[in-house]
Amino acid sequence: MIQFKSSLLVEFDVLIFEFFQNNYFGFIESAEEYVLKIIDFIYENLDTFPHKKTPAELKNFSPNYIFFKINPRTTYYIFFE
Repeated sequence: MIQFKSSLLVEFDVLIFEFFQNNYFGFIESAEEYVLKIIDFIYENLDTFPHKKTPAELKNFSPNYIFFKINPRTTYYIFFE
């Protein structure tokens, strides 16, 4: 079962507004859809997507990570326990 820390849920909301305020998206709904794609990827793939061990210099984030290439120019690294 996947559980997000409440602080991460707040960060998702902050990310939506930052995307909109910094003109990455012209509509708040578009920024929200984008962030929901990231969340959906996590729910759908975290259990099955091949994960990697986090390098020592990044262990403070979490022991494992996967990546999500949402488009040709953007890759998100998702750290988890």
